[in-house]
Amino acid sequence: MVESVQTSAHVQSFIEADVTNIWNWRKKMKGEFMKREGENLTFTPIFMEAVAKALRDFPMMNISLQGDTIIKKKNINLGMAAALPSGNLIVPVIKNADQLNR
Repeated sequence: MVESVQTSAHVQSFIEADVTNIWNWRKKMKGEFMKREGENLTFTPIFMEAVAKALRDFPMMNISLQGDTIIKKKNINLGMAAALPSGNLIVPVIKNADQLNR
């Protein structure tokens, strides 16, 4: 991460979004989801699906920089940090995330 900070411009942008429809859909689905999956339905998979679709629709956002070379990624692989009970952190990768649950 130190190398990234030293070699690339770091930019961020913020917008407000109305997620009322997402909130209502989750509220309607969470009971059924709990019965089927045995887990709570959080907003995480909803937003990860949105990211995967956005990267599919805007492929120039799915790039990395290696030296002076821009590398366009062919696959949409999403990593999500997860805390372990030990306090350690792992980042499982969902490969080809845009191809799942179609």
